[in-house]
Amino acid sequence: MSSPIKIILADDHEMFKSELKGLLEKNEDFKVVAQAADGEELLLKIKSNKADCIVLDLSMPNMDGLETLKVLKQRNPKIKVLVLTMQKDVEHFKKAMATGASGYVLKDCAFDQLVLAIKLVIKGKNYVSPSISDFITEQ
Repeated sequence: MSSPIKIILADDHEMFKSELKGLLEKNEDFKVVAQAADGEELLLKIKSNKADCIVLDLSMPNMDGLETLKVLKQRNPKIKVLVLTMQKDVEHFKKAMATGASGYVLKDCAFDQLVLAIKLVIKGKNYVSPSISDFITEQ
C-alpha cells in the first residue's frame, strides 16, 4: 500500500470540519494532518505540517479562502488546493480556479465526489463538481 494522501482541512465550522475528518480517515487513502479555522491559521499550520492537498472553504473569517489561496500558491505553486464551498456562482468559481485551485466542490455534493476530487487533484488533474459545471453551463 502506498502512503496516505496528507490533507489539511480549512473551514471555520468546527462540527463540519471534524465530521469531514472522520469521514476522510475511514478511507485508508487519506490522513488529515492538520485543521484550521481560517486562512491565517492555515498558513501557520502548513509550515509545520507536510500536506499533499489542502481542502479549503472560501467563506472564513480573518482571511478568506480566495486570499488564502493566493498566498498559498505564491509560497508553494505546486501545492494542490481543492475548494470545498457553498459558493455556487460563476464569479467565485472563476476567481478560485484563476487563483490556482485544482478543484471546486460544492458542500452539498455526495461525499464520494469529494473523495474522487481529492484523488484526481493529487494526480495533477482538475475537478469541478457536476452541479457547479451544470450551473456554469446554464449561465
